[in-house]
Amino acid sequence: ASQKVRGQAAGYAVTGAVLKNFFEVIEAIIPALVVVSVVVSLVATVLYVRQEYQHRDKFSWPRNLYLVSILSLYLTFGYDLLVGYAVFGFSHSIEYLAFVNVYARNKFRQGAAKKSLMSWAVQRQVITFGIFCLVGGLIFVFWQQVSAYTLNIYIVGSSFLHFLYDGWIWKFRKAKVGEPMGLTYATATP
Repeated sequence: ASQKVRGQAAGYAVTGAVLKNFFEVIEAIIPALVVVSVVVSLVATVLYVRQEYQHRDKFSWPRNLYLVSILSLYLTFGYDLLVGYAVFGFSHSIEYLAFVNVYARNKFRQGAAKKSLMSWAVQRQVITFGIFCLVGGLIFVFWQQVSAYTLNIYIVGSSFLHFLYDGWIWKFRKAKVGEPMGLTYATATP
């Protein structure tokens, strides 16, 4: 509910303007809502840490790293709406990076297309990922300086397109989804 984020939201979309107006209506109670939110968050955190400590023999690094990453993600929205949205999109893509990593490792580390760019990238994943993050970050910073409005349109539009593609990807095993896109399916043998 910071003034900066409210201004960004109102400038990017009609929905943002509606939210900005809503926050102006409840402006007087926002400090109380913040206090209640902080108290609830602290109580939930203390209870969670207590439970984790009581069951420390079953401590799960993946679960706790996921929790910290989600909380960190939420904090970025308070810093800057556009940065938060971009980080949100990027964090979701981490899952796909894992899928691609497993697929590419199986395909390209077993001798297929040794001289291809993909084979080179898979064999040097730390370097490739670093280059990807650096180039992506530089493009984001440059684009934000040139036209934050068009960057916002791109991020929101590509995110919606991403969810549309997600729906297709997970349903491609159904012939009625894949056939209009030109996919052919092997017939099952009894």
